[in-house]
This record gives sequence, C-alpha cells and structure tokens, in this order.
Amino acid sequence: MCPQPSGVCNPMTFFARSNFSVLTAIYGFLFHESTSMGTGYSLLKREATEQHWKCQLHEFAIRGFVGSHFIVSLQGIIQAYKSGITLQGNSTSLGRWDFSGSFFFSISAITTIGYGNLSPSTAAGRIFCILFALFGIPLNLVLLNEIGQLMLLGVQHCAHRLERFDSPTRSFLLIKTCALVTGLLLFLLLPPLLFFDKEGWSYEEGFYYSFITLSTIGFGDYVIGMNPDRTYPGWYKNVISLWILFGMAWLALIIKFCPTEFDSCCHLYIHIEPSHFLIAVVLLAS
Repeated sequence: MCPQPSGVCNPMTFFARSNFSVLTAIYGFLFHESTSMGTGYSLLKREATEQHWKCQLHEFAIRGFVGSHFIVSLQGIIQAYKSGITLQGNSTSLGRWDFSGSFFFSISAITTIGYGNLSPSTAAGRIFCILFALFGIPLNLVLLNEIGQLMLLGVQHCAHRLERFDSPTRSFLLIKTCALVTGLLLFLLLPPLLFFDKEGWSYEEGFYYSFITLSTIGFGDYVIGMNPDRTYPGWYKNVISLWILFGMAWLALIIKFCPTEFDSCCHLYIHIEPSHFLIAVVLLAS
C-alpha cells in the first residue's frame, strides 16, 4: 500500500519538505534503470524499487506536485544521468572534461577505441571532433609505428650484445622472448593490479579491460575514472593514456612479428630436402 498524504500544504512549504522525497524518487528511478540493464540485483529488490517509485509518483500526483515543471526537471536529470553525470545527494559529479579527462578522451578518439562514455554535445564540438579525428588518427598510426620501431631497435641492440656470449639466432630468440614476457607484464598482467586498487575491479575485470582497450575493441562496459564514490589522483588518467599508446605499439609489434616468424618457418620447411628433415626439426625446436 502506498502512503496517503496527511494534508495539503503551501506549494513552497511542500517543495521544501519534499526535497528528500524527490531525491528518493529519482534514486528509485535510476536504480530501476540500472536493474533493467542487468546489474545483478535480485528480483525482490527490483520489485520493491518499482513499488517505491510508483508510490512516490502517486503521492506527488495526489498533492498536485506533478506538473509540467517537475516533469521537465525530472527528464533533464534522467538525460544527465544517461550522459554520465552521477547524482550524489543534492550535488552532481562533474569534472570529466578537465585536462586529464579531455586528454584521455583525445587518446580514446585517435586510437579509435571510442568507449562511448564521453562525446561532444554541441555542433561545434562535433565538427571539431571530426577534424581532430581526420588528422589525429593517421598521425597516431605514424606515432605508434615509430614507438614500435624504437622497441624493435632496443630488442636488436640487446641481441647484438648477447651475440658475444652465444650464437646470433639463439640470442635474438632469447631477446624476443624477454621482450614478449616484459610486454605481457607491463601491458596486460600488471595493470589489472592498478585497476583493482583505483577502481575496485577484480583481476579478471582489469585484465578484460586491458585487452579490450589495447585491442581497440572498446565496448565501454568498463571505463576508468567513472566511479563517483572514488577519488582519483590527477596523474591517473594521464598514465593510463600513455599506457594505451605504448601498449598498442607493443601489441602491433607482436602482431607484426607473428606472420614474419610463420613465413620464415614455412619458407624453411618448403626448401628443406627430405634427407635433412630431421635436422630441420631439431633446428626449429632449438
């Protein structure tokens, strides 16, 4: 049963007294929105939330408070919520278009990740975003290629140093293995620990976010710096932006190595004589 109003009061007095009820109703609606998207809440809580929201609307309707101004305000709050502004009591959590947030948005745009949590809302902003992406995406590809070449030069330099102690083939294979393991640690295995500390995600969720980000899939179901209940340091988004750039360069380098190694193995297998097949297998294994 929904509670019945005890009487009719002055509109201003009612607005002051109903501030908490308004926020409760809004939170009930937003909670209902989140449950309808499958966030894992039980059916009992969902039904209770729906009943509470219906009771709040019933109470406002009886008191004559549900007018055009309230509906417009409520629609504005819902639209702001869908745009990423999170309600916190009587205040809102903004700050996503500060320098670090804008820098992170720029990186996600030119790397074509496109989480979808931030987007320009004005015509001028959309036009600038198109021009920025037209020039930024090709330049970013050049930058990633240069970073990858620097990584490759570092690997080759270390391999040349090891040639003094071992054969060139084994030295280069050892250095490539070390580069692969180091990249896995820096870009896929260790970042989830940072996300666990700053975002409260599990290791599996952090690893999932790392791979989805570096592979530029960017579903947008996990995005850093979006929890209003947590305080993020100023360097956090900037470091993650650099991690994305270097991680994508490393991943592109690994993808570039794989076909090269496969082609070299196939080329060696095709040109090998049948009498030397066993020797070729031993060489490939070593």
